[in-house]
Amino acid sequence: MDAKSRKSETCVGIVILMTLAGIAFWVYLKQLLYDPAVFMPVLHPEERAFPEASGTLDASWFQSYLPEGFNPLSSVEAFGPENLSEKIDGKAELYLSAGFVKLVSRRFVKSGQSDSWFEVYVYDMGNTRNAFSVYSSQRRADGEDVDFTRFAYHSRNALFFVHGREYVEVVASSESLIEEMLALGRNFVAGKRTETGEVNEIALFPKEALEEGSITLLSSDVFGYQELNNVFIAHYLLGGKRFTLFLSARKDPREADSLAASYRQFLLENGGKNQVAENRIPGLKIVEILDSYEFIFAHRHFLAGVHEADDIAMAEELAVMLYETLAEVTQ
Repeated sequence: MDAKSRKSETCVGIVILMTLAGIAFWVYLKQLLYDPAVFMPVLHPEERAFPEASGTLDASWFQSYLPEGFNPLSSVEAFGPENLSEKIDGKAELYLSAGFVKLVSRRFVKSGQSDSWFEVYVYDMGNTRNAFSVYSSQRRADGEDVDFTRFAYHSRNALFFVHGREYVEVVASSESLIEEMLALGRNFVAGKRTETGEVNEIALFPKEALEEGSITLLSSDVFGYQELNNVFIAHYLLGGKRFTLFLSARKDPREADSLAASYRQFLLENGGKNQVAENRIPGLKIVEILDSYEFIFAHRHFLAGVHEADDIAMAEELAVMLYETLAEVTQ
C-alpha cells in the first residue's frame, strides 16, 4: 500500500471517530435533559385505568378499605377476558359466560405476621345481575350469610359478596382472619358508592318449602340446552325430597311461548316422552326423561317449570305454587 492510500485511510478513521464521539455527546445531553412527560409511553384509554366503577390501577388500590394493621404484600394485578384463565384457570368460562369485564386483585398481609394474609379479587361483571349470577353459582354449602349488603356470605376462611356491578372474593390464609375480612367488606360497601341493579325474580319464587340460599342465576346452556339462558333456579325440600323450580323472564309472551316449545322439543329429541298433564296450569307440558319428569309452562313473559323431578305428584304441586305466584304478580 502506498503512502497516499495510507493517508486517506487515516483521514477516514479520524472522521468516523469524531462522528461516534459526537453521537455519544448528544446522548449524554439528552440524558441530562430527560423529561418523563415527553418519554412517557402512550396507553390506550382502556389500559390506563380500571373501569370507573372499580377505581384506578395505582399503587394504593383497595388500601383505603383495609382494616388497621394490613399492608400490601403483592403488586396490583389486572386481567381481561383474553387472559382471565391465567388467574383462575378452570373457572374462567363461568365468568365469561356471565358478562365478565375485568378482574383486579391484590394480596395484603398483617403487619408482623407474614403467614397472615388475604387476597382480594374484584370482578367487574358489567351489572348487578351478572355479578349475582357468578356469586350464586359458586355459593358454598358451608356459607353463613352476613348482613352488610344484600348478597353476602362467608365460609371458614373466605368472604363473598356483590356490590353493584362487582362481585368480590376475599380468600385468607387462615380462619383466624374472618373478622378482619368482614371489616374489609363493610368498609368497601360503605365507602364505595355504586348503582345497584335489581334482581326481581328472586321474589317470584314461592316461599313455602324453599331451601334458604338456594336461588341461583344460570347464565347460559341451562339444563344442557344451548338456547336456554338467564334462568333462575331454586331448590325446594318437600316430603323429604329435593326439587328444582326454574324461572326465566323473557322479552315478551311470544318469546316465552316459543322457548317453552323449543325446550320441550329438545327433550323429546333426546329420548323424552310426553306425559298427560292436567289442566291446573294452562299450557303445561310434562316430559318424562331419564327416570325423571320435566314440567314446562309459559305465563305472560315468563318461562317456568320444575326440573328433573322424581315424584310427579309433588312436582305438580310445586309447579302449581309457582304458577299461582306468577299469576298473582302479573295481574
